[in-house]
Order: sequence, then structure tokens, then C-alpha cells
Amino acid sequence: MIATGTAPDIVEIEPGITTSYVRFIEAEVFEDLAPYVERDGVDLSQYFESVLESYRYNGTLPVLPKKMGVPLVIYNKDFFDRAGVPYPDPEWTWDDLADTARRLTRDLNGDGDMDEWAFANGVFDGWHAPLLNGWTWTSPDGTRVPTSDPRFYEALEFRYDINNNHQFVAPPDVKSASGIPGYMFFTTGRAAMQEGDRWYVSYFRPVIQDSFDWDATWIPIPEGGTRVYQLTSEAWGIPKQSQAKEAAWTFIKWASGPDGAMTWAANGGAIPTVKSLAYSPEFLEIGPPSPEGNRLWVEAINYAKPYPASSTWAEIFSRLGQLLGPAHRGETSYRAAAEAAEPIVSLFLAQ
Repeated sequence: MIATGTAPDIVEIEPGITTSYVRFIEAEVFEDLAPYVERDGVDLSQYFESVLESYRYNGTLPVLPKKMGVPLVIYNKDFFDRAGVPYPDPEWTWDDLADTARRLTRDLNGDGDMDEWAFANGVFDGWHAPLLNGWTWTSPDGTRVPTSDPRFYEALEFRYDINNNHQFVAPPDVKSASGIPGYMFFTTGRAAMQEGDRWYVSYFRPVIQDSFDWDATWIPIPEGGTRVYQLTSEAWGIPKQSQAKEAAWTFIKWASGPDGAMTWAANGGAIPTVKSLAYSPEFLEIGPPSPEGNRLWVEAINYAKPYPASSTWAEIFSRLGQLLGPAHRGETSYRAAAEAAEPIVSLFLAQ
């Protein structure tokens, strides 16, 4: 619609996970909301700074937040109790994760096939594992995507191993036979854990109800790693083509404020973008998760990082995924694929 000159008055976009966000900003699609904020005295300190930083670009503020989230580990407490395994501690490590998964994956009837699994689906989605392992998107001088760094490929090796080599993850045929979408398999009670963003909560609550007790905790990090989470968020912007900018701003000012923030977070599927609400009993004490699990989800925002703010990163992600394909398929090592990929994907940074 924007390309045809018939843009809506308000646009919702996902800056934290949409690498094309910067392209929209560079193309000057959105109004800069900073003058509106200053004119009407909107207090930007009410928001989580990590979220606002993912929106700012070259001194402008093209959008304001709607809702946000980061991935955590959701776990079935009843499942852990049956298996005699302690609940995961927020400070657990990758070694702890592997040991816990080993104890939770079980053949109950001795027929050689697993009947219960540690994970409903794979863990460490996207590039999360290397970031947790201390890897950074670019070299210190900003000229390379350092995929030859052992912290990058060793993390991918760990992810591949835990997801593919031990039967820890419920297999596709079992999930298909359950008759529900794979991302909902956790609700059957046959898998102990599900890594996922906050939106899972709004899907799980009405399905699980009282069938089992569940909670959430932080994703583990390796020894010597870095606690960092991939930020996801949705935000509101006003296209410059809008013919009703003031009316659009009136809505966005409400929708991004306390009343709107709690509206979007009411079903549990998002963390309120207003800090005072995120830490309020109105949010923390509505569960599951438990108040402690909800608090961990809120505090994880302090460790959240968006994708790099560069219009070339869409190409980098796409090309890197292609170059790592042989390692994903087990045809070569992650080290070999990653070392070969670095000079290729680094060329995009010079564009």
C-alpha cells in the first residue's frame, strides 16, 4: 500500500526481528515521532531502554512500542516431578541443560522407542546460541561478520547436537499424529520443556488450564557465556503519506501508554512495554507462569538485543543461512562451513 501511495494512517511493524525495518527508515517511510513526543511531553523513560534503542535511527524515533517479548524456557513442573528432576534454576548452564534433557527423555514401556521427551521442539532458534556463547555480530572494527570465531561455530555444533543426536526432541511424526500444530505439542504433557517467546503463554493458558502445572525460566548460557536475548517487539508508526497524522498520533500516544500497554498484555501474550506495569501485581501475579516466572521474563528484557541496525543484514542472514546449509544437513562441519562463510558474508558490510 505504501508503494502505491495509499498508505494507512498507522502501521504496525516488528523492529526487533524485521531486518527490513531500517530499509523503511532509510526510505523515509515514517514520520519522526520525536517532535510529537516533545510537544506533548510523553515521558520516554517509562519504556524499557533496550526497546527504545532498537527503534531509534540516526537521531530519529520513527515508532513507539506496542508490545515486546524475549524467549524463555517454559517447563512442565509435573513432568519434572514425575521424573524426579529438579526444576531448572535461572542460572543453569548448557551442561545442566544437556544433563536435564538426558534425564527427562524416557522410554516408559521398554520397547526401544521414546514416549516422553525433554523438548517439544528444538532449542536455540536462529542465531541465539552463538550470542549466548559470547559471539558478536561484527568484529571490533566493524568490517567482518566473524563466523570463524570458535564461539560462533562451537555454539552451532552444540545446538545441532542437542537437537538431533539424542532423541531429546519430540519427533515430527509424533507431533503430526497428535493432531495439533507442532508448536502446541507442549500442551499434551508429553514434553517437559518448550523454548519460546512470550506469545506462547497466550496460546498455552486456555489449552492447558489445570491439566498440569507449568512455569518459565531463563534460557541457559554456557560457562563463560553472555546472557543476551533476541528482542522481539511490535511498534506503531505513522507513514508520511498519512492524511490524518494528528488522529494517528492521538491513537499511538494512547496505545503506547499505560492503558494501551496493559490492553495488549492482558492475555499474557506480551510483556507490557511500560516498566511500571511490567513490574506491577496486575501483570506479575496473573499466571501461569508464576510471579517469579513472570518476573524473570520481565528482567530478561534488560538483557535483550535487537538485530544489527543495517539495511544489509537481511542479505547477510539469507546468505549465511545458505552457506551453513551443508553443516545443518550434517554434510560438513560447522567449523569448515563457518570459516568459508566469513569472507563472503563480510563483503555485505562494505556495501
